[in-house]
Amino acid sequence: MNSTKVLQLQDSYIFSTSGTSAGARLVERDRAEILREINYLAGEWPARRILSVVPIRHIYGYLWTVLLGKFLQVDVVNVRGWSCEAFGALLREGDLVVGYPGAWGRWVDLRWPRGVCGVSSGGGAEEGLGKKLRERGLERWTEIYGCTELGAVGSREAGEAEYELLPYWPTRLMGIEAPDELTWQGDRRFRLGRRKDGSVKVNGMAVDLGWVRGVLLSCPGVRDVALRMGRERLTARVAGSVTEAALHGWMTDRLETWERPEIRIVGRELRVDERGKPLFGLFDLEAGVDV
Repeated sequence: MNSTKVLQLQDSYIFSTSGTSAGARLVERDRAEILREINYLAGEWPARRILSVVPIRHIYGYLWTVLLGKFLQVDVVNVRGWSCEAFGALLREGDLVVGYPGAWGRWVDLRWPRGVCGVSSGGGAEEGLGKKLRERGLERWTEIYGCTELGAVGSREAGEAEYELLPYWPTRLMGIEAPDELTWQGDRRFRLGRRKDGSVKVNGMAVDLGWVRGVLLSCPGVRDVALRMGRERLTARVAGSVTEAALHGWMTDRLETWERPEIRIVGRELRVDERGKPLFGLFDLEAGVDV
């Protein structure tokens, strides 16, 4: 497809990283990089319509909705905040659904019309989620790995453990620094590890656990805080004389929505195991990141 016929790009674009209040940055990307990515996306996902729940201030949302929609000359529908029932009723053949792991988890029980494809980015999804979606009729479900500085870097289809570099990237990203630890399986396939900066992904947003813990500790009456990443959001165990209502009010003024953990007050002291690690009750059964 000749991109000059359907897409006029400005010289550069500025995107916000998906960082926490402590670390969000603005990143400039030039026209050639954006055009290269859009050309690839349009060839792989020739949608008739795009449905999205991702914000356009970040590169994933903007490229996959605004620019890809213009390139393909298709409608883009923002379905953020829609109920599963309303979203399911809107779906039709040829749709491309752009989401993140938490949203796909809410849609897992939908019955998908024929010919609908989906993409997810912003952290690894629950194991087996893609298989469940495919069993319910989704034609294709692809996880995208990328970052603001580089754009889309790799992809994997439902059921695959490894990502594959997109065709235009050099072998093993030689000379290019990724924000995450990558374990290479050959020259063009890799497994995704933890963030190098120690943050975690919450619905596509990078959250600095140390920053969140510091905000909670600064609340009057809080003695200690333990944080863990649950299935879709942070969870916190808080020791002290503070009430949940007071702590929620404190967080609302100081943390973004995605940074605010689910709170449980546990008394004057945190409960710990024999290694001194905080106990999270049922959450100890889940894989998590402790602070």
